[in-house]
Amino acid sequence: MKKTQKWFYSLAAAALIFSGCSAKPQEKPADGAMTAGTYTATSSGYAGEMEVSVTVDEEKILTIEIGENNETPSVGGMAIEQLPGQIIDAQSIALDGVSGATYTSKAILDSVKDCLTQAGADLSLFEKSPTASTGEEITISSDVVIVGAGAAGLSAALRLQELGQEHILVIEKMAYTGGASATCGGGFSAAGSKYQKEAGIEDTPELMIEELLKKGHNINDAELTKLHAENSAAAIDWLIDDIGAQFNVPQPSEKGIARDFTAVSGGAGFMQTLHDVAQQRGIEIQLNTQATELIVDNGIVTGVKAKDNKGNQYTIDAKAVLLATGGYGSNQKLIEKADVGRVIYYGPVSSNGEGLEMAQKIGAKVTNLQYLGVKPNGLEVTAGVGKYTQPANNAMWKASAGILVNDAGKRLISETSSEQELVSVYKQQNDWAMYTVMDQAAYDIFYKTAIEKHLFSETEAKTWIEEKGTGATVFVKGETLADAAQQAGIDAEALAETLEAYNQGYEAGKDEFGRTLSAEFKTDGPLYIVKQNLRFATSLGGLDINPECQVLTELDEPIAGLYAAGEVVGNVQGDASSAYLSWAGTSGKLAAESIDAVLK
Repeated sequence: MKKTQKWFYSLAAAALIFSGCSAKPQEKPADGAMTAGTYTATSSGYAGEMEVSVTVDEEKILTIEIGENNETPSVGGMAIEQLPGQIIDAQSIALDGVSGATYTSKAILDSVKDCLTQAGADLSLFEKSPTASTGEEITISSDVVIVGAGAAGLSAALRLQELGQEHILVIEKMAYTGGASATCGGGFSAAGSKYQKEAGIEDTPELMIEELLKKGHNINDAELTKLHAENSAAAIDWLIDDIGAQFNVPQPSEKGIARDFTAVSGGAGFMQTLHDVAQQRGIEIQLNTQATELIVDNGIVTGVKAKDNKGNQYTIDAKAVLLATGGYGSNQKLIEKADVGRVIYYGPVSSNGEGLEMAQKIGAKVTNLQYLGVKPNGLEVTAGVGKYTQPANNAMWKASAGILVNDAGKRLISETSSEQELVSVYKQQNDWAMYTVMDQAAYDIFYKTAIEKHLFSETEAKTWIEEKGTGATVFVKGETLADAAQQAGIDAEALAETLEAYNQGYEAGKDEFGRTLSAEFKTDGPLYIVKQNLRFATSLGGLDINPECQVLTELDEPIAGLYAAGEVVGNVQGDASSAYLSWAGTSGKLAAESIDAVLK
């Protein structure tokens, strides 16, 4: 969800007066100091151009003003809110930025550097790393501490407050709330919701259980799958009616039972709602605070230890601890245990598995670490890391003539097949990769959708095309079919034959792979080819829990005082990612209700 926003930061109140009186640079002092004044620079953020104005005196940065922008409030907005103050406090641009908000942070730092250059600054004075703070030892008491502010954590906090729990603390290691849930498409599976009934959809938890077990190849824990399905309707109804989350209600379909609600503005929009409501209701969320250790007394978890970005060390005493720390997709040590081949990671940098590791240290059982939620149509940006283009692919397949081929130029499957069917074909190819081939009309849809949904930026696309397939990202444009195929490294003659067969199918009104074809492929150029890798953002392994969401030991005994919800739980999805946002919201609500019952 995007909001236009404007932020202003100052070193002191006097700086506000100064900036108001110094719209133009003054004459540069003879001693080589900066020329006092206000300077402006523009850089590309995550969602477009962002203007930054910096006011300086002869020695210091006094104010930083961020102009109108469309950065995502829950991620980029936090960089806008926090980074300028950090720059002013440190009088340095040698900062790491706000983790996870890379584009926005870089845009701010680049613009401040540009402004300092305009002011005649000796940049070496502002490129020194600030001295780390030693911090303080701080003790906090709370009835419940929730570790992680994603969908599971914030759902639990909101439900606990509704149930009458007053002393709730949410700690989040990142500079913003949302976690992996803010990066997903926003699909929420629920069976038997009142909104389904109102739409004329007949559905039951039993049917959802059957579908989830089938998708997970029956590797799912049947008891937890049942728990998920039987409580999913109550969760979505609660989120819509009590929390005010906005979802597009599923409509009757001939392709199966319509139970997938979709959050308006995707996962980011859903998480923005949870964040806003939590703030409105006064729930305490402490950002930039990472849990480091569970506190255990006579086998009972009685709190957590944590640290923040200012060097403070916390001892947080609590009657119950809920781990809602997400997955471990960004933790290479844990990923090495996964039984997968060539896949790229496109999930959040926050998914490092710390909650999983903390719980293991006190004897918690883990399961299914070998499984990842692998999906098609990824885009590698650096080695092993990238983005996904699925929404752009889907829009393009539906309305144009783009196709998917292997490096031999052969089309092997309908592009609109299920994700699992596509993954199976990908795994049979070299490098576990396929290639999306587009004429100009197809590319226009692909590109427009990708830019609108921030799948990649205009600058990135331009750079990739200029690289002509020589970089990590194969994203090429050729004036002829042969030119495009050569840059992408695929067989041009076979590709020409494949496109001819496609067009014959279009003219006959019958595609050999069963896809409904909507347009002829124009082979006279230009052509675009994008290499697509298998990708994952969701890890499927994690902690084992019981139906009360209590974390279990290797002996399947509950660890008193310790609960878990969301992606940190490892035996819900089987070997294929499915309905994870639904599980996060449902399990967060259930965990809250279990904790409340014990505390009362």
